[in-house]
Formats: sequence, structure tokens, C-alpha cells
Amino acid sequence: MKKYVFEIAGCTACGDCVEECRFKAIEMTDKGAVIDQAKCRSCGMCYEACAHSAVHRKETQGSS
Repeated sequence: MKKYVFEIAGCTACGDCVEECRFKAIEMTDKGAVIDQAKCRSCGMCYEACAHSAVHRKETQGSS
């Protein structure tokens, strides 16, 4: 299943993705944003909100 993930190197911790995620799947940490894959519904709002191209879509393990 394809899910959205962050490439920490590109994350500036601006928080735009956190505000846009209606599923509350993104948490800001001291290293940048982290997506909780159990909550992510692959809607793409975080991808659209990220002005720094830190969000990417990739194949993930699991059935959810």
C-alpha cells in the first residue's frame, strides 16, 4: 500500500502539514514531522501543504 512519509532531511518543522491533516496523523518532533501510518489515509493533504518537498509517497509494509 502506498502511504505518505516524510524525508526528515527536508522537513523544516514549519507545521503546515500538521494543520492540514484532518486525521491527526502527523506529529511534530524535535527532528521534524512524523506520520503515524496507522492513522494516515493517504489523502495527500500533507503533500500539498509541504512547501519544502519533505513529503513523499512510497510503498509501506502492512495492510492498513
